Amino acid sequence: MNNKTFTVCPNCDYEFSKKQKIAITFVNGKMVIRCPLCKRYFRYRQYGQNEIVEDIEKLRNRKKGIKYKASEEKKKNNFKLLDRILYNNYKLTNKELMERLEISETEFYRTYSEKVKEIRFKYAQQSLF
Repeated sequence: MNNKTFTVCPNCDYEFSKKQKIAITFVNGKMVIRCPLCKRYFRYRQYGQNEIVEDIEKLRNRKKGIKYKASEEKKKNNFKLLDRILYNNYKLTNKELMERLEISETEFYRTYSEKVKEIRFKYAQQSLF
């Protein structure tokens, strides 16, 4: 490490110069730097011995939109219940359906509204009156 070097990445030995713009964030009051080559985060220490921060790596690299088993099961049960409710009376309003399913308005329109339209159309065609 010479005079012009600010710090070195512990993973790929990339040297950060003092004039270079560095992506720095603070986690729990400690400075964390992102290496532009290996795209990993490491904790900066003034007297060498920089260490890679694993918990930030996990946070940054985790998959988006994780589906949870309990919510998927709840959704599946609600779709079955919707089918049964609309089979008996396809003319129910959306508000009545929300009350029976015990869900919020945003959740209803975000998740169930398209399926409700399909089911209503199906049972409206099958009805005799």
